[in-house]
This record gives sequence, structure tokens and C-alpha cells, in this order.
Amino acid sequence: MVVATRYAVIDSSLNAFDLVAICYGVSGLLFLSMLLTRLSRRELPRPTVQLGIFLGYGAPFRLVATAGFIFAPASHGAALTPGVLPFFAAAYAVLLFGEPLTRQGILGLALILAGVAMIGGHGLWFAPGTQRIGHALFLFGSFLLATYGAVLQRSKVSALDGAMICAVYSMLIYCPIYFGVRGLYILSVAWPVLLLQCVIQGLIAGALSIIVYGRAIALLGNAPAATFMSLMPAAVTLLGLLVVGERPSPLEICGIAAVSLGVFFANAPVAWLRRFHPRHAGRQR
Repeated sequence: MVVATRYAVIDSSLNAFDLVAICYGVSGLLFLSMLLTRLSRRELPRPTVQLGIFLGYGAPFRLVATAGFIFAPASHGAALTPGVLPFFAAAYAVLLFGEPLTRQGILGLALILAGVAMIGGHGLWFAPGTQRIGHALFLFGSFLLATYGAVLQRSKVSALDGAMICAVYSMLIYCPIYFGVRGLYILSVAWPVLLLQCVIQGLIAGALSIIVYGRAIALLGNAPAATFMSLMPAAVTLLGLLVVGERPSPLEICGIAAVSLGVFFANAPVAWLRRFHPRHAGRQR
């Protein structure tokens, strides 16, 4: 999905605003009847909750994250947005939910950050000025996504309802503005390209991915779900090896290992890890 978005923005006639319109034009229509049913039964959450969900994973998030690909490579976006997400989620966990940040959690976050830095490589941290604009957009998108998770966890809104609010509100608010500015330009795009992006942006990014992530938040909590999202840079690197034969460098392999260990330490039960502590092992003997 990251590579397809980058390709569409740079190598085709679609820009970031077109992709957001496709994303929520398709997914918004899918969820529209569901929202109307919720509205007639007065089953929608409070307006402030709906606003937080819309801002966190709706059109504002998608505009920020997609616009970043105009300025920076896809590999940088794949590393920064999900890679930094655990840190924003951990901040929300401490400040909003009063959850303690354990030494085990700090170690996990440090390993994730080190791994993301290794996977991103030299170009991620010593990028030219225009790429830094993309990096700032990726980081802000990560903050918005962490906000979505915090709102969803605190309000107990279901994953399906969260996706519905993101999709339909984005369609109702963003698409009229888009068509007022761009007209029907999107229909002039080659049909194979348009259909591909309808599937990738509308069905996968605009519906399925929001539902899956919301379900992970419901089962695990915002901070643990965010740490698993940080596996995305490693997954993209491994996918490049399997699909197009791009061999990861030794530094990238170390980064994949570090991120994986970081996710493990951040989520493994403390009682389970204590069994491997020297003092505890000595008592068992």
C-alpha cells in the first residue's frame, strides 16, 4: 500500500488530494447506510469523540500522511509514521490513562527507535531540506494516528463504528471541497490506474485497515497496538526481498531484529520475563 501510494503520487497523474478523494469516496459510500442507521437509532458517540476519530484517522490524517510522499521516499514514510507511533501512544498511555512506563517498556521503545533508524538508513536522518518537509508530515500523521487510538480506547467505540465515522464524515466534508476545486478530473485518469487505487485506497486503506487497527486497539490497548504497527518497516523490507528480490543490507537486517525484539520486550508479560532473571532462575534451582 505504501509503495502503491508513492507510485500514484509521483509516477502517475494522481496527486495526494486525488488519492484521499478515492479513499473516502469509496469507503464512505460503503459505510453510508450504516451511519444513517446509527443516526436514526441515536447510537452515535458524543460529538467530541466523533471529532477525535475523524481527525485521527479520517481525511486530515490521510492528507498529511499522503502529502508526505510528495517530498520524501516511500521507505522514509514506512519507517517514520509507524516507527514513531509507539512513542506518541506511550505518551497518551501515561498522561491520559495513568499507565506506568516500566523499564521493560522503555527498553522496548529504545530498541524500536534504534531499529527504525537502521532500517531508514543514512538518508532518513541526513535528508535534504525538501525531504524534511515530508518527514515532518509523516511525524504529524503519526501523532494523529496515536490520537485516534487514544480516543477509541477511552470511548470504547467499536472498530467498525470508528471506521464508519472516519469514512463517511471524510466523504461528506472532504469530497465536496475536492470536486469543487478539481472538478471531475479524477474520471479522466486511466481506468486501470483508477480501479487499482479504488481497491488499495478505498477498500484496503479506507475500510479494512481502519477496522483491523481498531480491533487491535480494543483487544490490546492503544500503546501495545502501536508497538505492533512499528513492525511495518521491517515487513516492507522483507516484502521487498520476497516480491522483487531486493536484498536487505546488514544494517537493515540488524534493524529488523532490533524492532522485533523491541516489540517483544514492550508487550511480553513482566511475570513471564522475570523467569529469565538470574535471581529468579537461582531460586527455581
